[in-house]
Amino acid sequence: MRRVLVALVLVPILAACADLAADGPAPPTAIADSAWRIASVNGREVPPAGRLEMAGGFITGTGPCNTIRANYIGPLPAFQIEALSSTNRPCESAELEQEIISALLRARQAEVVDGRLHLMEAGTTILVFDAVS
Repeated sequence: MRRVLVALVLVPILAACADLAADGPAPPTAIADSAWRIASVNGREVPPAGRLEMAGGFITGTGPCNTIRANYIGPLPAFQIEALSSTNRPCESAELEQEIISALLRARQAEVVDGRLHLMEAGTTILVFDAVS
């Protein structure tokens, strides 16, 4: 009888844990302490083109060609890049990288929607990033 009672208690608990594990990690809801991969710039989808990590007001990462570092200020939804720097290696995707950097510098708002980071200028999305797990 005791075994049946233990099984009746444990089975629903273990099933609930299995459901949580199957869903994987929850998508991010904030930009800090997350890694992001560019998905589109100025409304145009782009191939995977580097990765940015944001934490504590700092951005570090890589574009299609170069290393990027910057400071950002908030609080959300306000967003602004300050003191951006990058290395200057030539590559085939240099124009795309300059477009990404230009959009980063123009962005004034940020929000996370369905696990995607949207950077906006005057209410128009200019950059979209997918969360990287």
